[in-house]
Amino acid sequence: MAPSVGFWKGFKRTLLVLIVLCLIGSVLFFVLLPGAKGLLFGGCTLILVVNLALMLIFVRANDQKRPGTRSRDREPKRFDFHRDR
Repeated sequence: MAPSVGFWKGFKRTLLVLIVLCLIGSVLFFVLLPGAKGLLFGGCTLILVVNLALMLIFVRANDQKRPGTRSRDREPKRFDFHRDR
């Protein structure tokens, strides 16, 4: 069973919220934690932000490639017998 359109809208919104929260977290890690620990946690959180951004880019690109993902939105294709001759 394919996910609904509402699921994908919620998924994109959740990805955006996670990206913003992780960006804020990485800045706070860099600023508040001293030394190598802040650099490590901030860097790992930035890697997570990049992965979330890539997920969002691919989900949006898939939406634009196939705008009508639901099967009942598409017109059924009829077979043309005259074209095959």
